[in-house]
Amino acid sequence: MISILKNWVRLPLLMLGCLVLIGLLGSCKTVPGCQSAFCNYKEDLTLYGRNVRLLYEDGFKAGSAGCQFRAELNTGAYVPGTNQEAITILRNMAGEIGANTVVMQSYNRDRDAIGRAYVCDAAGTQISTQTQTTNTVPVTNTVSNTINTATNSQNTQTQTANPNSNNPSAFQAAAGATVTDTGKRLSWQTCSMGQSYQTGKCAGQATAESLQTAASYCNQMSTAGYTYRLPDRTELLSVLKEGTSTVKVDTRIFPDTKADIYWTRESYNGSPITNWVVDFGGGGSFGYGTENQAYVRCVANLP
Repeated sequence: MISILKNWVRLPLLMLGCLVLIGLLGSCKTVPGCQSAFCNYKEDLTLYGRNVRLLYEDGFKAGSAGCQFRAELNTGAYVPGTNQEAITILRNMAGEIGANTVVMQSYNRDRDAIGRAYVCDAAGTQISTQTQTTNTVPVTNTVSNTINTATNSQNTQTQTANPNSNNPSAFQAAAGATVTDTGKRLSWQTCSMGQSYQTGKCAGQATAESLQTAASYCNQMSTAGYTYRLPDRTELLSVLKEGTSTVKVDTRIFPDTKADIYWTRESYNGSPITNWVVDFGGGGSFGYGTENQAYVRCVANLP
């Protein structure tokens, strides 16, 4: 009888211990192909993730000669709730397999983010304001060339050339609600959606909207008889200006622009649920789920 009672006492204690162990294991996850587990993997950059530079396809193509492909990356089970979280996960994954560069390709909120990991020399790691170090992580692990923990990811292999090489822009300084690009014959909204132009400034708060809301807003705009719309990717990239410290745009022409992502009307590699966005904080473009929210600047063709 005593032996039976001891066993009954031990059983709940054993079950409690298992539950605690499962809880601890669940709080720390291991990246596929990696040997170690990290807690708070989505929120924080690991030691290796901090060594990874972030690039976009626009900037990567010009400097890819010094880069060696390492792996396809998909956040998979690490579902990102924000664009920044997606970048953090991809940088951590790339660093954990010995890569020092990640090329951001697409992000779909609460679904996944996709990128490619590379090992690049100094010449291949240009363009990034969102990284924190210049150290290179040596390649020490042997893994397959595919890391994909999701089953419904889309093909995002297409690279594109720099679309700004021809037909240069010639912006006139902001003097009202619109800015004229005499080179490309475009009329731009000076301020982002949610703001209004007031003597050289954009008053109010810019608002991030879904693609559908952004497109509807632009289509309803009519200034000086012009019909406005969301810009194409090449058009919006022409507004980018490298070399500024906080936002990659000429703030004398486009004041109070958000150092964040803006919608284009262009589908990402033919996807019905992903469009190109341009990042005025990072200085490049990538695919972005159409159900996400991004900032808006409308454009119209001049006659």
